[in-house]
Amino acid sequence: MSATRCPDRIRATGNTFVVRILRNEHGTWQGTVGHVQSGAMASFRSCLELIQYINRELERQGRSDAETPLKKVGNI
Repeated sequence: MSATRCPDRIRATGNTFVVRILRNEHGTWQGTVGHVQSGAMASFRSCLELIQYINRELERQGRSDAETPLKKVGNI
C-alpha cells in the first residue's frame, strides 16, 4: 500500500475513514482509504487490505473496533 496525506479540508471527530473504490476486479475492491484524524492515506488492492489498514489505524489510536462503530456515508 502506498501512503500519502488525507485532504486537509475534511474535519471530523472520533475515527473517520474516507474510502474511495476505484475498481472492482477479481471479486474484490481496489481503491484508496484515508484516516481523517491522522491524515494518513493509503491504496488497497483488496477488501482484506482495506480492513487491515482500518484496524491498524484504530490500534494506533488506542481504540478497539467495539468502541468505534462504523457509519455508512453515501451510496454503495
